[in-house]
Amino acid sequence: MTGARRLLWIALAGAASAACGLQTSGLGGWDVADATAEGAGDGDAPGDDGDAPREDADAEAGETSVTCGDGVPDPGEECDEGDQNSDSRPNACRTDCRLPRCGDRVLDVGEACDDGNRDDTDGCRNNCSRPGCGDGTVQAGEQCDDGAADDTDACLSTCRDATCGDMVVRAGHEECDRFAAACTTGCGSIGVQDCESCVLGPCVAPAERCNGRDDDCDLETDEDFPCIAGATVDCTTP
Repeated sequence: MTGARRLLWIALAGAASAACGLQTSGLGGWDVADATAEGAGDGDAPGDDGDAPREDADAEAGETSVTCGDGVPDPGEECDEGDQNSDSRPNACRTDCRLPRCGDRVLDVGEACDDGNRDDTDGCRNNCSRPGCGDGTVQAGEQCDDGAADDTDACLSTCRDATCGDMVVRAGHEECDRFAAACTTGCGSIGVQDCESCVLGPCVAPAERCNGRDDDCDLETDEDFPCIAGATVDCTTP
């Protein structure tokens, strides 16, 4: 115990008394300073509570050192395959007793690449997959990459910026893109809206047809057709 001291008594040869004690003629008492000098209470002397006895106590308690590479997965180690640990063999426990992982420069199962760096714009992504359109990172040759397959936003699924004329209508930004659209005229006929600069033009009524309706919205029905009075279908064109 720390701070404990003990007295050393020495029996002298030829002592006349068998009783032990400071007053007997055959025994001489040692004071604390002498006892310490003799190795009975000094912290550096054998038997003291210094480092050596503590190490012995640790050994007696069964404590062992943790060593990566001894083939035993100890606390703090993810794995330990002993001499099979490797920093170059795929899927092996690494020499630092860590499991194989993306970023360790070894191509393991499930990885398309592993360059060991944190550059997400080179030929190998940080998740060890190959870059490509749709991965959410703009790579060389791509104008954009939002990781979505939606062709109606600002970035097309081809990783090109959406522009007027790309034949894709961007919701909220374009009314049309290169193609005319059908529309309903004020008189109920089906007309056409031309597309100019991705904006729809006015609804243009169709030409008049011999069908008993005012197709061209001029308030006349089947004009210019030599139709039989009252006929609505069987007409002949000029």
